[in-house]
Amino acid sequence: MDDFSGKTAVITGAASGIGLELTKQFGDGGMNLVLADVERPARVRAEAVLRDAGREGLARGVGG
Repeated sequence: MDDFSGKTAVITGAASGIGLELTKQFGDGGMNLVLADVERPARVRAEAVLRDAGREGLARGVGG
């Protein structure tokens, strides 16, 4: 499978490090994104990265 456009990725730890890079790459590939991270400020920044790239994603907090 080479075309991931329109597929959905759920990314945990999406607000930093490898998770954020996956968020960028999958977004660039046209995927629908669900982002999860325990750190709200970082999660908000990750959403901004997507918006700035013209992409959309659903971001939610996880954990207690």
